[in-house]
Amino acid sequence: MKNFIAIMFFLVACHHHKDTAHQAPTLPTPHASGSTGNFTASQGHLYLDQNAIHLHGINWFGLENNDLKLHGIWTGRSLQSFVDQMQSLGFNAFRIPLAPETLDPSSKGSDGYASALDELKALLSYTESKNMYVLLDLHKCSKDQSAVDKPGPGVGSCSNYLEEQWTKDLSTLATLTLNYNNVVGIDLFNEPYGLTWTAWAGMSERAGAQILKINPHLLIFVEGVDKASPTGGESTFWGENLFEAANIVPNLPPEKLVYSPHVYGPSVFNQSYFDAPDFPSNMPAIWDTHFGHLFAKNFNVVVGEFGGKFDSKDKPLQEALLTYLKKKQEDNFFYWCLNPNSGDTGGLLLDDWKTVDTNKYNELLKILNP
Repeated sequence: MKNFIAIMFFLVACHHHKDTAHQAPTLPTPHASGSTGNFTASQGHLYLDQNAIHLHGINWFGLENNDLKLHGIWTGRSLQSFVDQMQSLGFNAFRIPLAPETLDPSSKGSDGYASALDELKALLSYTESKNMYVLLDLHKCSKDQSAVDKPGPGVGSCSNYLEEQWTKDLSTLATLTLNYNNVVGIDLFNEPYGLTWTAWAGMSERAGAQILKINPHLLIFVEGVDKASPTGGESTFWGENLFEAANIVPNLPPEKLVYSPHVYGPSVFNQSYFDAPDFPSNMPAIWDTHFGHLFAKNFNVVVGEFGGKFDSKDKPLQEALLTYLKKKQEDNFFYWCLNPNSGDTGGLLLDDWKTVDTNKYNELLKILNP
């Protein structure tokens, strides 16, 4: 782990949170003695077997892109060093975006791995050995699909990726998870903005049931939609619109269903409400409409993506969101992202793929140390 000592020296030097910044929460381990590895959710709380867990996660992308590899390893750092660094910062989970081709053992590998699937397996094995959780996200309908053009299975530019093939790929992914007790669940598809909520809820129900037939220990993460369905009056980000989700609910076991909105700010798109005179104090009411009403109705909600540049209006937006989640007693989350090469958000790491953006990290400590 070539750069780990230098990284830790940097963090100790820069943080005034030196007593807590590197202390991960004490949690049940994914493969503790006697564990069945069964993940459930109830009234907004997550459990491994019958023990409460809290997912303090970060997204690490690359395995869904056309290069089919975890980004950043090209710098000379190992997969293991990235995992170790995130754990040292207090994260205990990763959300890993994937493409269908990632699951094909014939897909050419990188970073010393024979295939993209082998790299994924290496990540799952190592995170399991480190007692870290993983959420697997089928992110795109093809590795060649644009990062901003993935409207949902069978829709628009994904029209050739029909529900049958999508469900087959999810079944392949579910079969893979049988070998790893630290996989908490499967996120069915990333930001299906081209679908209505009614259509998406039905598809999620069918796909989720198939996954649970293969691995009944998993959670099923269902993201929101976008403007193809009513939003409650204000525009939403892709994946954020869960306005109808309390009334049109996928027929899955309640203890297995987790709603997972994506929440962003002006660096991604400058919504009109970001220009309101009372911004950001106007945001809690908007978030309540889009997805926050689900907390009060005891649905299980985990924000699967949030983040941004953390400057200008993005900084107060993220500060407001973290305060909002604290008030909702919601400390399960996946931050977007580790990668500094995320064009509209940046990453927790700076462009050298080693140094931590302390401004973002100090703000995240509000929920990393609940």
